Amino acid sequence: MKHRKLRIAWSVVWGLVALLLVVLWARSYWKSDEIAGCVSNTGVIILADAGSVQWVYIYDPHLASTPQGWRYSNQATEDDTRFLSVILGKFRIRRDPPMTTVLIPDWALIISVVTLPVAPWMPSRFSLRTLLIATTLVAVVLGLIAWATNK
Repeated sequence: MKHRKLRIAWSVVWGLVALLLVVLWARSYWKSDEIAGCVSNTGVIILADAGSVQWVYIYDPHLASTPQGWRYSNQATEDDTRFLSVILGKFRIRRDPPMTTVLIPDWALIISVVTLPVAPWMPSRFSLRTLLIATTLVAVVLGLIAWATNK
């Protein structure tokens, strides 16, 4: 088995990332975490709140003259009963120029990160049948996501 130690390290790193995402998911019902910064003339805000992660991009030509840097802040959420309710969240993309907001539920991030440690352990050769099955599964998942967001 080639590169066995590299595969183990890959699995451990992505397993830790998945564990940290689960902790962030649980914490997001009590605390709202925000990382904000400025990259050239685009403002970037990453917000974890109520079981979802939001990326906000703000394009403003005047931001190029502001000092570059990143800041972290957190605050208690207003409603402490949100943890008891089941919030699955929806995928959303909202464009209000000059701002674009992308909202992704935490469970989707966790599922995608949990599958990454398995990737190096998969066989490296795929048959045409395996490729067609994988393509069909991806199409079904994307269809379910599109159906859920339009519902």
